[in-house]
Amino acid sequence: MILSLEYGSPLPSDNHFVQARMTMRLPEIGETLMIVGFQASNEHVPATEFPDERINPHFPVADGLLKYGIRVQIGVGEVTQYHLHGREQQLPGPVIEVACSTPGGLSGGPAFDRNGMLVGILSKSFNDQPDGRGPSQISLLAPALAHTVTPFFLPNFYHRPKISLLDLPPHLCGIDGRDAIHATTDSETGVICVEMRDWPS
Repeated sequence: MILSLEYGSPLPSDNHFVQARMTMRLPEIGETLMIVGFQASNEHVPATEFPDERINPHFPVADGLLKYGIRVQIGVGEVTQYHLHGREQQLPGPVIEVACSTPGGLSGGPAFDRNGMLVGILSKSFNDQPDGRGPSQISLLAPALAHTVTPFFLPNFYHRPKISLLDLPPHLCGIDGRDAIHATTDSETGVICVEMRDWPS
């Protein structure tokens, strides 16, 4: 999923933003990846107050801010398998398997390669291995890059009302290996399909 968000805080005084660069490079078998995400904690709202998980808790508000406890979780493991044509119905796009467990709540969290580049997002994890080696399934980014969204942040900055990440100039959206991506539009359905001409090494 690609979200278009509106910037909610004051702009940095130096107008400087930091972004994570994406890479189309396929991590090597045995290469170490790091998966990062946020998980809810009991810092502000004890779980015992809401024994029924189907009930959405109402978090306290102080000074106009919602008080919600989170903790950063990290999973580290090596790439063990490629499934570049998908893996069953739940994971139809290209995924790679990483030998590490990731706790619940981290789905959608970024996975970084040995160079600190964003290679994909956590889409599924199995935590039943006693050695803590998962595995976790990382969805690769290429299929999502051509899907369009309506920009809410600086909406007049772009040349058309709907844009994709591939439409953005490199200084706004860094994608290493962009030339390997081939995007086509189905003439009958209008659906955009993204393929890799060759996975960069």
